[in-house]
Amino acid sequence: MKKLFIILILFSLLISFAQAQDIIHLLNRDRIEAIITEITATEVRYRRADQPTGPIRTIPVSEVNRIVYAGGSEELLNEIPIIPPRVGGIVSFGEYQWRILEIQGDRALILSESNVDRRQMHDLERGNLTFRNSQLFQWLNTEFYDMFSDNDKSRIIDNRGVKVFLLSGSEVRDYLSTEANRNANRDVDRVRDINGTNLGSFWISWPASTNRGSRIDSNGQSFSAGAWTEIHGVRPAMWVSL
Repeated sequence: MKKLFIILILFSLLISFAQAQDIIHLLNRDRIEAIITEITATEVRYRRADQPTGPIRTIPVSEVNRIVYAGGSEELLNEIPIIPPRVGGIVSFGEYQWRILEIQGDRALILSESNVDRRQMHDLERGNLTFRNSQLFQWLNTEFYDMFSDNDKSRIIDNRGVKVFLLSGSEVRDYLSTEANRNANRDVDRVRDINGTNLGSFWISWPASTNRGSRIDSNGQSFSAGAWTEIHGVRPAMWVSL
């Protein structure tokens, strides 16, 4: 009985170690699941989460972006320079690649380089449908927005309650001047259409009508689309601080 009690205690400790893990986010976007033992001025000392009694390892502080502790708090060690000052450049932000469309002073407009999801604009028929009152808009500014870390969220600029949006048809023409730039057919590993078609098409915010939205097809052309009868890609846009 005593032996069984000891085994149960050890098992509970192992579960606690597995649950109480910290995440070390590196500047190169890699991450390490760890148990932090000490942070000095020059290095982070840790054990691997899957080896809670294993050797202590080290990594230079200069290579670490931030640490997310098991309790949920974050410690920022080094900023990631996410926006090079060049329109047309491709940058990493969150889990995605983004194209810089415009720079205004200390902020930049960025557009996802590929579709991040495939959705209907709205799943029910409704009158006076606009992008602002669609379920797609709600998803972008809740579930999708919440995928970003607190540090990344602090860079996303809130414009009268709108943090994440879609480009309009005129903005697509202005910012993505060629059909090749408008094609979003680079998402086949992340999102797959069940029929394998129109992988490059994506919704735009305007024009929209009572039961129609607008999309850019895989050839870069603009067409009307059924807001709740068609599924197309989603390429979010946002203003972020430099």
